[in-house]
Amino acid sequence: MTTKQHKTLLTTACAAAVLAGAVGAAPSDERANIPSAGQQQAPAPRYFSPALAAIVLPNIPTTSGPTGTDTSTTGTAPALQGTPTGSTPTGVTPTGTSSVTALAAATSSGNKFSPALLLVTPSVTTGGNASSGLAALPPGTPGPMIGQFISVFISNGAPGHNAGLLIGNGGDGLLPGQDGGNGGILFGNGGNGAAGARGGNGGNGGNAGLFGNGGNGGAGSLDITGVGPVTGGNGGNGGSGGVVAGNGGRGGDGGVAATLTGSATGGNGGAGGRGGSVAGNGGDGGTGGLANTPDQAATGGAGGTGGDSGATGAAGHGGTGGDATGTQGATAHGGTGGTGGTGVAAGTPGAGGNGGKATSATGSATGGAGGTGGAAATGKGGTGGSGGSATSSGGTSTGGKGGAGGAGNPKGDKGSDG
Repeated sequence: MTTKQHKTLLTTACAAAVLAGAVGAAPSDERANIPSAGQQQAPAPRYFSPALAAIVLPNIPTTSGPTGTDTSTTGTAPALQGTPTGSTPTGVTPTGTSSVTALAAATSSGNKFSPALLLVTPSVTTGGNASSGLAALPPGTPGPMIGQFISVFISNGAPGHNAGLLIGNGGDGLLPGQDGGNGGILFGNGGNGAAGARGGNGGNGGNAGLFGNGGNGGAGSLDITGVGPVTGGNGGNGGSGGVVAGNGGRGGDGGVAATLTGSATGGNGGAGGRGGSVAGNGGDGGTGGLANTPDQAATGGAGGTGGDSGATGAAGHGGTGGDATGTQGATAHGGTGGTGGTGVAAGTPGAGGNGGKATSATGSATGGAGGTGGAAATGKGGTGGSGGSATSSGGTSTGGKGGAGGAGNPKGDKGSDG
């Protein structure tokens, strides 16, 4: 072998040695630390090692996994400090700091790059423990709001209040003399009016919507005192039936009036409500209130007017007049009967109400006149009400006149005299 060949082989060997040294050498900025005696073996560097982060899940029960102590009692729960359980990640670990700074690393473990677990929960109930299970619905959830929204359109009215806009019954009057609430626009009955108090009038009945019945009027309050004059409260009017179909409400009765001395006048009956325009009956008028006094005039209240019928149906009758009584020398006059309701289109007219009775011990007594019969659009008019009777032991007595028949073809019959 020649000298030139020896030089070539030597050069090749040196180049291979240099290349091997370059490949096996560690980077200048990351060198393995050689542990001394008693020190823990440091892992070799790992290039491009991904940082591990724990998944943050709210409202997860801490029945297993890392343990630690939560130092907060309210607000956002802090990171749980302690050593995560589970196996140590395999492979070499870098000696530098973790790139994930948002999570706190566990320092008690030899593996400084184990992922820190951070438990985030909306609220902490007791003892700083995160709530388990599903979180409660926050305030202002849509459930109650939807119910309230529906109740605006579909609901019954509270006492004295209207029903929902579309469907529902109006509430009855509760306070003295309070009107009943109206029914819903589509379906619903009107509420009844409340009775009056301390001589006050009764409340009116509520009106129905397109379909439904009107509410009844409330009774007038009685008025009883030792010294007159006294006057009973008037009855409330009945509510109207549905615009399309339904019956009108009855009028409320007039209140009683009584005294030990002085005049007394009973309250008037309320008018009946009209029936539905297509089909429905009108409500009857309320009865007049009674009157009683020993020494002066006693006058019964007038009966209420009957409500008109619908295109088909019957109109309401007039209310009966109130009775009057004079226990001694007082004059007594019975109340007048109410007028019958009109029969609309093919509807039947109502009859007039009867007159009230009159009674006196030594004074004069006159029965109330009967009410006029209701008019008829087609056919015969309504019959007039009968006159009230009259009785007096020591004075004159005169029965009431019968009411005239209602207009029609033919005219209605006249009522009988008292």
